Amino acid sequence: MSDTDRKIDEILKIGLATEVNGHKFYKGFAERVTREETRDKINTLADDEIKHREVLEKIYRDYFKKDPDNLPEKGLGIFEKALEGHRVTTDITAPALLDIAIEAESASRDFYMDGEKSAESQELKEIFRRLADEEDGHFNLLTAEKNALAGLDWFAIGASGDFEY
Repeated sequence: MSDTDRKIDEILKIGLATEVNGHKFYKGFAERVTREETRDKINTLADDEIKHREVLEKIYRDYFKKDPDNLPEKGLGIFEKALEGHRVTTDITAPALLDIAIEAESASRDFYMDGEKSAESQELKEIFRRLADEEDGHFNLLTAEKNALAGLDWFAIGASGDFEY
């Protein structure tokens, strides 16, 4: 296996583990949220993690001509630390959970951007770019949700730029 293939193998397997643990995190997060609109958004993120896992599995099968095996227990580590209780306690607030999710989505975006740099084929580069863009979209959605929970709504583009309380 070439160095590039080893790198892609590692990226895909860590990505798979991260998506699996992200799904668990978001499902648990959604159970704690009382605001229906927020819960629906969090459940959508959980569903996206499943879709990302499926995309990564397909990439792996197409690239290596076999199913991924020997997946690491931990992905990027952010969801895993939260799930192991290092940051999630019974009295954690929704904004604190959002902070964990925002951190995880940012790390995932950066991780897939690194995958894009490692990929030799244009097709793989585009897939990693799409995954990075989706993670960036999640980051933006979560940041907006945190601002909404804090009572801050941004004005539309072209407005004065002040906060609305």
